[in-house]
Amino acid sequence: MSILYLYSIKLSGSIPQEIGSAKSLNQLDLSNNCRTGTVPAAIRNLTQLSLLHLFENQLSGSIPQEIGAVEYLSVLSMHGNNITGTITHSIGKLKSLSTLFLHNNKLSGSIPQEIGFLNSLEMLDLSNNSFIGHLPQDICLGGLLQKFSAASNHFTGPIPKSLRNCSSLFRVRLEGNRLAGNLTEEFGIYPHLGYIDLSDNNLFGELSWKWGECYSLTSLKLSNNNISGQIPQDLRKAARLHVLDLSLNNLAGKIPEELGKLTELFQFTLNDNQLSGDIPLEIGMLADLEHLNLAANNLSGSIPSEIGNAYTLESLDLSWNLLGGEIPQQLGDIKVLQILNVSHNMLSGSLAVPATLSIHEA
Repeated sequence: MSILYLYSIKLSGSIPQEIGSAKSLNQLDLSNNCRTGTVPAAIRNLTQLSLLHLFENQLSGSIPQEIGAVEYLSVLSMHGNNITGTITHSIGKLKSLSTLFLHNNKLSGSIPQEIGFLNSLEMLDLSNNSFIGHLPQDICLGGLLQKFSAASNHFTGPIPKSLRNCSSLFRVRLEGNRLAGNLTEEFGIYPHLGYIDLSDNNLFGELSWKWGECYSLTSLKLSNNNISGQIPQDLRKAARLHVLDLSLNNLAGKIPEELGKLTELFQFTLNDNQLSGDIPLEIGMLADLEHLNLAANNLSGSIPSEIGNAYTLESLDLSWNLLGGEIPQQLGDIKVLQILNVSHNMLSGSLAVPATLSIHEA
């Protein structure tokens, strides 16, 4: 027998040591069950194994060091368990490993540098654990890494240097850590990158024009860092952007009118910065926009009536700025608008609104 699939059939109890006698197994899937106990050390006898799915069980204990003996293993998925301890150094022996999913466990400690030896690695997810220390600098040394997530841990130190030229990247999630470093220097141009979230870290520096060269990018989330400087006009070239979140930083200068060319944008969040000048009229050209938050900046001038052309807008927050003039009546024509906050400005006039709209004008 070379393939054993026993997933999603409500199996309970521990994984028997006798599993080690199935030495011809090539694929073993025990996922989505109620398995408890530890991963047996007898796993070392499954030397022909290329796929091991143990995810979404109730497994506990640590990752056995014997896993390093399964030298042909290509896919290892252990996420969604109660696994504790550190990642064993022996995992660096798995030279064929392309997928390593350890997210949503109770793992801790630092990441062994040996993970940088996994030159075949394409997908790595370490998110939602309690890891500390630095991310391995050579994480993309093999140049094949596509999905990399280490979100919601306690990582410190710099962004791995190997990510700068890792052109294979498709999805990156490093939010919710304490990573530091110069954002201007740490990242390059990624032709396949669709999603990146670096929010809630300690990154500094300025936004690079290179983000505009990431033509596949749909989500760019950099909120709650220490990013300064101006928003680059070249960001308009990332024409597939759906989500742009630069909130809670130290960005200054004007909002580039060129961002009105991001016609697929549905979430545009720039609140809690130091942006100044007028709100660009071109924002009214964002026909798919659902959420616009420009609150807590130093924006002045009037609210452009063109925003009323964004008929899909569900929430609009312009509060805590220096806006003046009358509130445009066109905002009342946005039928799906549910939240409108223009409080703490210097606005005049009133707005006839439907009962479904929550409005803050104070």
